[in-house]
Amino acid sequence: MAIRIQAKLNRPELQRFLNAIDEKTLRKVVSRSLNRTGITIRKEAAQRIQKKIKLPSKDIKDALPIRNRPKASESIDSQEFIIAASAKGISLSKFKPQQVSTGVSVNITGKRQVIRHAFLMKTRSESGRYPVMRRVKVRNPNTRSRRSDKGAELPIEKQAYKSIANILPEITDQLAPIAEERFATEFERNYKYLIQGSGS
Repeated sequence: MAIRIQAKLNRPELQRFLNAIDEKTLRKVVSRSLNRTGITIRKEAAQRIQKKIKLPSKDIKDALPIRNRPKASESIDSQEFIIAASAKGISLSKFKPQQVSTGVSVNITGKRQVIRHAFLMKTRSESGRYPVMRRVKVRNPNTRSRRSDKGAELPIEKQAYKSIANILPEITDQLAPIAEERFATEFERNYKYLIQGSGS
């Protein structure tokens, strides 16, 4: 899953701009406008996702990496700003987990829920959090259990919520009109700035 932002210029529009400035300058206008639009949309996406799940803004942005930035050296049709979305499930350790008698309580959407039969690891992960674990047998009763050297029942698996890539489709319709409006604003601003700079 990814957000792709491109310039929507029909042929008559394109020709009108080319009559006023050279193609090199127009490519620069488009690339600047797409890049600034892309940064805005990434921020908007993170804010909307944060309204759905109680995850720090930095974690959400990290899961929305920029995969491609348009360059002025590229043709207008090939310029594209791409925001990828992580397909990795979000660790439940990021949702303020608390051990309770029936499992682990987490706050994913603003209301606490219990992941039954789950437990917190006694050692912190590299992120400094205590991973939320559950025995595989809970999910798959046919799993053959074994014991660790210390007597703990294995195997166990880390628990995660759905990924940012799973959540993103819920907000893409909201982002489309914002992207169009932002690009139009940026295009007009950059066009005026660069056309003055070119001496036209």
